[in-house]
Amino acid sequence: MADRPGSDGPPERAGRRRFKDRSDPAVDLLREALASLGSDRAAVERALGALTRLYNPLVDAPVVDLDTRRRVM
Repeated sequence: MADRPGSDGPPERAGRRRFKDRSDPAVDLLREALASLGSDRAAVERALGALTRLYNPLVDAPVVDLDTRRRVM
């Protein structure tokens, strides 16, 4: 009965599994910066520096632009 809409057949499970396992480095860097915000300025600077080198195709710009990086620091 895998052909019913809403069923959990192999193709549907495979798609969810691939999506969950996909790692996004920008999310990891943002979490690292947030965790270090009050305690380790150098770690925040490294994470934000890496985020300025990552590209966000939706806005055609870096994930974190230089102005935002300066305001956070």
